[in-house]
Amino acid sequence: MGATKPPVAMTERVINQNVGPVWSRNGQQLAYYSFLQISADTRSGVLVIRSTTTGEERTVPLPTRVSSRFGAGPKWFPDMRSMLVESGD
Repeated sequence: MGATKPPVAMTERVINQNVGPVWSRNGQQLAYYSFLQISADTRSGVLVIRSTTTGEERTVPLPTRVSSRFGAGPKWFPDMRSMLVESGD
């Protein structure tokens, strides 16, 4: 099946600093990490959960040691109410 509409950006809040997008099982939410570079060696990140039905975005602050190796993102738990976030120490 081909695309029915041209592609659009999922968010315009932070561009080129979002990684690891993952859809919920029902396809109604998209979760990803969004990072801002604070200084040369420090970045601040949040977990963003975006509703595809309302466009609302919830943000959850992340620990400073969140890992996104190879662009991997958070993982949904089967109940779709919890997420696994990988962190290094």
